[in-house]
Amino acid sequence: STPLYSSAASDVYKRQNTCEEMPVMNNEYKKRHDYVVSELNKIEGVNCRPTDGTFYVFPSFKKFIEMNSNISNDSELALYILEKAKVAVVPGSAFGIEGHIRISIAIDMDSLKDAMQRLHSTLKL
Repeated sequence: STPLYSSAASDVYKRQNTCEEMPVMNNEYKKRHDYVVSELNKIEGVNCRPTDGTFYVFPSFKKFIEMNSNISNDSELALYILEKAKVAVVPGSAFGIEGHIRISIAIDMDSLKDAMQRLHSTLKL
């Protein structure tokens, strides 16, 4: 192929594979992530470490579970959160991470704020 053809083909490829919304989306997910991590760390007995490039956080509830006589593992905790706070989470034991829960941040910020408020109210020791 000629250099002109290669240059034109390269330019078309770059335009097709450029997503102008990506930086905006990345920034939005970073805001959601940082907000959820911060809010979870305000709950006594919870330790939520920042993640890198995922749509989930995996906070540790090990201390929370130890301090709560009504909940003995992450599966019971996930069910308790669903029933009382109406927030769907997945037990970490489903991923081999006992004592943790998985929370998706792939929803809008208003819904995350509402969910965090309900978690705070439900998980007060």
